[in-house]
Amino acid sequence: MQFLVIAKDGTDEGALERRMKVRDAHLAGVRKLHEEGKFIKGGAILDEEGRMVGSGVIVAFAS
Repeated sequence: MQFLVIAKDGTDEGALERRMKVRDAHLAGVRKLHEEGKFIKGGAILDEEGRMVGSGVIVAFAS
C-alpha cells in the first residue's frame, strides 16, 4: 500500500535551523527506505521565496 506523507515544518524563527540540524539524519533515513524498496518519491516543500518549509514523500508499506 502506498502512503503520501506531508510533514510541515514549524513556523517559528528557529524552524529552519532545527531542520538543517537534523537534515543528515533525515536523508540517511530516506536512503535506508530507498534501499529497502519502500521509498517511491519525495522532496522539500518550498514557500514562495524558495525556502524549505516541509517535506512530502510517497512510501510503500504492507500496512
